[in-house]
Amino acid sequence: MFSKQGMSPFIEPRRPASGIVFFRYSGMIHAGKKGISFWNKKKAFMKQKTIEIPGVGDVLLEQSPRARHMNLSMRPFRGVRVAVPPGVSFGAAESFARSKSDWMMARLPRLKAAEAEAARQAKAGSAALGNLETARSRLKARLEMLSQKLGLPYGRAAVRNQRTRWGSCSAKKNINLNINLAYLPEKLMDYAMIHELVHTRVMNHGRTFWALMESLIPGARVLDGELRRHSPLSLMQEPDNQALTRSEIHYKGE
Repeated sequence: MFSKQGMSPFIEPRRPASGIVFFRYSGMIHAGKKGISFWNKKKAFMKQKTIEIPGVGDVLLEQSPRARHMNLSMRPFRGVRVAVPPGVSFGAAESFARSKSDWMMARLPRLKAAEAEAARQAKAGSAALGNLETARSRLKARLEMLSQKLGLPYGRAAVRNQRTRWGSCSAKKNINLNINLAYLPEKLMDYAMIHELVHTRVMNHGRTFWALMESLIPGARVLDGELRRHSPLSLMQEPDNQALTRSEIHYKGE
């Protein structure tokens, strides 16, 4: 499946059981049964509105075709968000959010404490993890080497710290790589890069794609499974990883 910009989604790693979870309040405003396809109705997912709640700050209201009911989340470093189901207005979502202001304010200190602890750990571990610019340079050099070796040229290369994707390739053959590839075993790092390089020829995951993958890197399907067992969230080199997973808390309304 592709976006209208022609991006290949590549691998969406499974959310680890110990992944970052956050303060959550689930209300009782339900959507209808029909729902909306995430891929076919992507624009609907992107409709947003930001409100300000005294004592809490900015709150993002965002339509989500996958939401079955109002879902309020407080994420360290990312703020407060209300997922709005299909058929529910922003007005109703705003009323819902404002009615939970006391609940949010009571949890803000714990949210800030989680952010502070994550920042402290990131700073303490930066020397052991290595310089991010060095990692970027290493990934770009490796991609260029594989491109020349396999005869699969690409446009531009960018390295970013992404939360879900290990990589992507656009219709213009521009490749994005997740910086956390640098912290994976080399065979998985190479697999991810070759996967994106093959997308410069085949922009889908059909038989032609996998046939070319297997010819270039035998056991590609097995490596694909191995990579799916990893998540960028568990490797992220920013102050939002392990300390935040330890701060997870769920709360569901009646």
